[in-house]
Amino acid sequence: MGRTSYLLRRGGRYYLQVRAAKCAAPLLGKTLLRTSLQTSDFRTARRRLHQCLPWVFSMNDSINYGDLFARNLREIRNYLSQSVLDEDALFARHAFEEMLKNLNRRAEAQGAHPAVVAPDYFMLFQQFVQQNVRAESTLRERGLAEAYERGRTDARGDTPPPPMKRDEVSPAPSAASSSSLRRVRISEALEMFLEHSRETKGDDRARSHVGLIVQFLIDTLGDPILADVSLDELKEIDRMLPDIPNRKGLPPAAKKSLATRYAYARERGWKGLERLTEARLRNGYHASLSQFFGWAISANVFPKPKPIFHCVSKENLASLPRDAFEDDELLKIVRMPLFTGCYSETWIWTPGDYFIQNHLYWGYLILFLSGMRPGEVGQLRVSDIVKRGDHYYFDLRPFDPRKGRVPLKEARRFKTESSARVIPIHPLLIELGLMDRVADLARVGSVRLFPEWAPYQKKTGEVRWGQPITKSWQYLKGRLDLGRADVTLYSTRHWMAEALDETNTPSRTRNRIMGHTDKNDMPGRYGRKSRLGTKQTELVTSAADDLIKKMGPILLAPKQRADKGELTKLKPWLKKANWAKLPPNAK
Repeated sequence: MGRTSYLLRRGGRYYLQVRAAKCAAPLLGKTLLRTSLQTSDFRTARRRLHQCLPWVFSMNDSINYGDLFARNLREIRNYLSQSVLDEDALFARHAFEEMLKNLNRRAEAQGAHPAVVAPDYFMLFQQFVQQNVRAESTLRERGLAEAYERGRTDARGDTPPPPMKRDEVSPAPSAASSSSLRRVRISEALEMFLEHSRETKGDDRARSHVGLIVQFLIDTLGDPILADVSLDELKEIDRMLPDIPNRKGLPPAAKKSLATRYAYARERGWKGLERLTEARLRNGYHASLSQFFGWAISANVFPKPKPIFHCVSKENLASLPRDAFEDDELLKIVRMPLFTGCYSETWIWTPGDYFIQNHLYWGYLILFLSGMRPGEVGQLRVSDIVKRGDHYYFDLRPFDPRKGRVPLKEARRFKTESSARVIPIHPLLIELGLMDRVADLARVGSVRLFPEWAPYQKKTGEVRWGQPITKSWQYLKGRLDLGRADVTLYSTRHWMAEALDETNTPSRTRNRIMGHTDKNDMPGRYGRKSRLGTKQTELVTSAADDLIKKMGPILLAPKQRADKGELTKLKPWLKKANWAKLPPNAK
């Protein structure tokens, strides 16, 4: 029999071998793609080869990393939509998974991050990996069951049943199909899931996103026993999700739930209504339902294969990417009365003769000059300002590791694990008097750097530390009339990231400043953990130097006038009566 093209035999084993195209070889880091098919049987090797070739050929036509990741994302979504597997298909999926892991590491080392092309890349990749793990477990259980039945047949001397055809393979029943299956309604399963989430995460934040979309199932299907819900019913739910409108333009009665929003649009039409964004569907509704059903299977309340939710309509809105601030926009902000002289401690955006360096004054400037997240600024403590050598730093770590371990309840929580970092304080902030605030607050016994900063606690118990400055920005943006929709408060982080890129800051340093993960960069986990070195610090604080030279005089002039008595200084935050009351679970 002739050997199939792209099939190589070496040492009795078969390999897939494809020569990389000239355009793709530099991206993949090799001119010859070769991987073991893990078999010495020709027929098995040929089946596995044909399972792998689609994604191999797709990659081989790529011209840059953006194109390559876009192609791989299509392959991931294609795999996620498949629920029927055999061992050869699973092999191809594992081979694709390993290739993606290696490619991700190589691309990130060269500054090409997959999430830049598609924000949901890593979420979908993780779903793909989890689906492979479940499929492997299912096939293993099926093999054990078939071996058991063959043993029983041999013992009885019966005629064995004919083998199952390859195109008739269906997922084996999960463990939930046994006598341990719990028959509970969707609403009961939801409360069980939320209780599990509270125990693992410490708050009820899952109610606001997972609870929201699972309630849509309850309202639509009538709260049946979860185990009785068919996959066809869930597919219909998936098709309905893109037709849920945004809250904007809906009357109050229609905003009560996703089901009432869906019904209103279906009955009244879409005039005056707005569709959800693709990101909201994929990262919100689809991901939350996937999380819920993944738990339901493991908790023995849903005895079917995990459903895949992926429907997005062409009518859904494209996500609006956040852009960085332009230099002239930042200058326009720091010329506002809050920074140059305001009317009173409440009328901070109206010109006047008072100089009030309140929490919003410092909040905006720290966001501009550090790249921190709004919620991180709100949690700053007096003790977070540290000096090492000639430089000051914001010590954003859950606790001081030099003093040893602390109970989890005493550790601060940030958005991600990589948010724990140490950031250089720009000299302009020191020049504007940040250390004076630190000294004043230490003298009156305040632990927090901004005691007047009032966090918002949601009904779920989740604390939103960035709420005060986020609300302030909504007002300020209208006053400034910037004229573009892609600027948000988070644009300060994009501006800082761009400023770091222009100084050729090393990727490791950039990630540490911005609080981005280095999980796929094992070498990047080694080195000093407490702070940046002197050269790195100076490199960071020199970012956007030309703009700082323009911004500095605008900000320093009012302070100098206040020091001379030409503007009246007010410090209402030193009065404990003006300190915000913190929620019980705020740290």
